Amino acid sequence: LDLSAAFTRYPNPTTFDEYNQYTSHLGYSREVAAETFVGVTVGVSRSNYLGTPEDDGTVITPQLTASAKVDQRWTISGTLGASIARINDVVGEVRQTSLAGSFGACRKDERSNFCFTANRSALPSSFGGIRTQTGVGSSFGYRLGERTDISASANYSWADQSILGTANSVEYFTATMTLNRRLSERVSGFISDGY
Repeated sequence: LDLSAAFTRYPNPTTFDEYNQYTSHLGYSREVAAETFVGVTVGVSRSNYLGTPEDDGTVITPQLTASAKVDQRWTISGTLGASIARINDVVGEVRQTSLAGSFGACRKDERSNFCFTANRSALPSSFGGIRTQTGVGSSFGYRLGERTDISASANYSWADQSILGTANSVEYFTATMTLNRRLSERVSGFISDGY
């Protein structure tokens, strides 16, 4: 059984929309076979856009979950469900239901690890209210020596036209690379760059 809640404030650095987001999550899973789990989760997200009653909304996302260790190196996981959005508009409340889900596959060796992820859900954004957003990404790590390792990640996401139709679709890409070095038992240092 898993239960969590969070509050996040998204400030307005330039001309983006400023909003508060409240999230909660309840999940349950059980082992049905060796290293194989199935379960169910329900997430609730409430967004409050400051200065305007429009775009405020609630998204409820129920999903089935599953994960399994395929062999000594590979683990896969996934979720499948729906995002049920209710959003305030000038003429009333707008409702939309969309497919939600995620998939992940990770490989771990003695000196390296690799993960691929994909996800889709309805989320609040700073550019046009609640949108259905889809993303894919990957990460890689490699241990160069006893005290040194390197990691890299890349993610590509696109957000559909906002549910209220007030903003066009957008897409964005991020990438980072980090070199970590353990200098002593208590001190570590790193160099990181991103795009």
